[in-house]
Amino acid sequence: YRYDPVVKKTITNSVDEFSSSPNAKFIAYTNRGELFVSRNDKDDSKSVRLTNQPSRESNPVWLNDSVILFISDREGQNDLYAISSSDKNESNLFYTFKTEISQLTKTKEEESNPVISPDGKRLALQVGRGGLKTFDINEKGKLTNAKTLLDGWDGPSGLTWSPDSKWLAYSKSNLDFNEEIFIHAADNSKDPVNVSMHPKGDYNPVWSKDGSKLGFVSSRNNGDNDIWFAWLKKEDWEKSTAQWERREKEGEDRNPKENKDSNGKKDDKVEDLVIDFDKIYLRLEQVTRYTGGESDFTFDEQGEYIYYTNSGVSRKDYEIDRSLFKIKWDGSDKKELKGGNRTYGLSKYPIKNKIYLMGSGGKIMALDIKSDKIEGITVRSQLNIQYKAELEQVFEEGWRVLNAGFYDPEFHGQDWNMRKKTYKPLALNASTKEDFETIFNLMLGQLNASHMGLYSSNEQMETQSERSGLLGIEGEHILLEGPQPQFYIAREHGCKSS
Repeated sequence: YRYDPVVKKTITNSVDEFSSSPNAKFIAYTNRGELFVSRNDKDDSKSVRLTNQPSRESNPVWLNDSVILFISDREGQNDLYAISSSDKNESNLFYTFKTEISQLTKTKEEESNPVISPDGKRLALQVGRGGLKTFDINEKGKLTNAKTLLDGWDGPSGLTWSPDSKWLAYSKSNLDFNEEIFIHAADNSKDPVNVSMHPKGDYNPVWSKDGSKLGFVSSRNNGDNDIWFAWLKKEDWEKSTAQWERREKEGEDRNPKENKDSNGKKDDKVEDLVIDFDKIYLRLEQVTRYTGGESDFTFDEQGEYIYYTNSGVSRKDYEIDRSLFKIKWDGSDKKELKGGNRTYGLSKYPIKNKIYLMGSGGKIMALDIKSDKIEGITVRSQLNIQYKAELEQVFEEGWRVLNAGFYDPEFHGQDWNMRKKTYKPLALNASTKEDFETIFNLMLGQLNASHMGLYSSNEQMETQSERSGLLGIEGEHILLEGPQPQFYIAREHGCKSS
C-alpha cells in the first residue's frame, strides 16, 4: 500500500451531532459516521463506540434511557434503526458488552430526522424529499399506527413536538420558495395552520415548555433574522404589561411544594395545550431588534426567558461577534453569557434544567439555566478509519443524492446508472484521495450542470511507515599489538554444535 488502509485515530471534544438521554446522564453522538455513547460528565471523557463500519450513522436520538434511534445507510439507503443492550442483566448502553441493532423501517424511500415526542410514545419521521409521517412507538422501537401528514415536493424543516405531544410545528416553503411556520395535528385530524403568514422567510419554530408561545426566526424586519413568537391563546395576547408583571410576582410568591403531588414527588404531568387558531398570525410579538441576525434559540422552563445565538451578518457591511445571549420574552433584560462565544445548535427544550448546545469545533456544551453558567462535556472518540471503505461510502452516497434529487429526471441525456458502473472502479482504484475526487468530478461533468463538485479535507498526506527487522552480524572489537590495523571478529551467539 502507498497509504495505510486502516488508521487508528483518537478525536477529543469534537462531534458531528449529539443527543442527551431523557435522564440527562448520558450523551449519544456521532463522529465520522460512527455512533458513540458517553457519560454526561465534564470530568470523564470515556466513550463507547456502538457501531464500527464505513456506513454513515446519523441523527441519534434517545427513545428512552436504554434505546437509541438513529439513521443509517448500511443497506444502501437511509433507514431507521434502534440499538439497545442484549444483556438481560445490563440494559445500559454505556456499560453493556452486548448490543443488538434492529432495522425499524425498510421502504423504497429514504428516512431522516427522527423526532421523539416528549412523552416518548410518538415518533415523527421525514420520508423521502417531502414526506412527513408519525407513528406510535413502543419502548423497544416497534412502529405502529402510521399517519401521513405531508407528501409533497418540499420537506419540513425545524420539526418539533409540542409539550403535550399532540402537535407538530415546522417551517415549509410555498411555491414562491418562501418558508412559513405551520402547526399540524400529530394525528392529522386537522389541516396544518399557517402561523407566520408573511412574504419574508420564517424559520426554526420552538415551543415554550409552558405551552403559551410558539417562537420562530423571521426576516420580515429589514431583512435581519429576528426572534418572534405567536401567543397560542388569545387571552394571553390580550393581557397588558401590568397584568403580566402581576402574574410574575404571584408566581414568585407561590410555594414550590404546590408543584408536588400528595406523595411529595414532583408532578411532571403536562396539560393539553389550548391553541386559539383563529387569526393566530395576528398575535405576534417581536423579541429581538439588533444588528446582525439571530438563529438558534430556546425558551427556559417557564417560557419567560429566551436563550439565543446570533449568526453573523452574512453579506452586510458591518461585523459583529457571534455569542450567546439571554433576553426576556418582551425584549427587556438582555445580557450576554460568559463562555458562549461561537456557540450554536441549542436543544429545542431544556432537559433537567440544562440547555445543550455545540461550541466551536464540535464541542458538546451544557448551559445551566439556574445559574446561566456554561460547561463543556469532555468526550474522546477512538476510531478505526478504513480509508478504502470510506471512499466507497463517499462515492455511493454522492451518487445516491444526485440520483434522488437532480433537477432533470433524464439527467441531461446521460444514463446515470451506467456512469456509476464506468467511474466507480476507476475512482476506487485511485492511489490518492485527490485522484479519487478528480475521477468523481469527471463523472459529475458528464451531467453538464453548474455548481457541482466534490471537495473534501482530511487528506492522507503521509505514506505508511514500514517496520522490519535489521539484517547483520554481531561482532567483537579486537585490538592486536603491533602495527596491524584494528578489525572486528564475528562471533556466533546462542548456537550449539551437534
